[in-house]
Amino acid sequence: MNQKQPKGILFRNVEMVSLDTGCFRSDLKPVIKENLLLISLDGKDIATLKCLPVEVEYLALGFLYSSGILTSIASVHSITSTSSPLNVKIKSIDPDCIAHKIYLTQSANIEAQNKILFKSMENSSTHGLQSNFAIDIPQLRKLWELIKMEDAEFRAILGVSVAILCSRHELLYISFDINHNNSIDRIAGRCFSDDISMNDKFVYCSGRFSSENISKLSRIGVPIIISSLTPTNTAIDLADTVGITLLTTSSAKDITIYTHSERVTSM
Repeated sequence: MNQKQPKGILFRNVEMVSLDTGCFRSDLKPVIKENLLLISLDGKDIATLKCLPVEVEYLALGFLYSSGILTSIASVHSITSTSSPLNVKIKSIDPDCIAHKIYLTQSANIEAQNKILFKSMENSSTHGLQSNFAIDIPQLRKLWELIKMEDAEFRAILGVSVAILCSRHELLYISFDINHNNSIDRIAGRCFSDDISMNDKFVYCSGRFSSENISKLSRIGVPIIISSLTPTNTAIDLADTVGITLLTTSSAKDITIYTHSERVTSM
């Protein structure tokens, strides 16, 4: 599991006025830093993300992977990053092929991309994500206690969105950022970079799953996703179509499975 980051790079002290026991007083309090990360691919600026300055190479790779621009670590020739200004520069093995994918991706908005994803899955002979991965309720309850401890610590100290990659038996990698998409993309980038299969893993996210989150998780091949908040209606529809098991739980006892319940067993 990854180590927690030093607070110094994540916070900035801001002067504010607070009401304390009926009196106003000036104070300095730490607030989370919002940074701009420029992602360049083959000399072209692809995207600017608002993020924390943490494992930015994983974040950039994950963004390109979950967007469908990069499909294999073998397609990456080199990757470099700088902290001031914050940017990641990636060179691919086949720039012409990548340029075509960039055009297709940037020509469609999120709603259009979701429609394309729906349609491609409906027309697929395999009908979406294929995975024999399953988890039983006792395993899930044990992992849930670990997940909640880590989630509570990160959110209490840093006030961030948390995503956690898990196997059947342990928490593998914790990602955190100022929004859920970045947290998911950083997990995607870690697995992409290290050539780790997602087909036998599940992902916990501290926030509410939207259709955009489901699109990302579908492209990187995650079979089971978990949150403590009720997903949106389009997230449920898309998860059902692409073959993802979507469930929520607020405690180790209460579990609601919205789609593909066959991957969750009682024993």
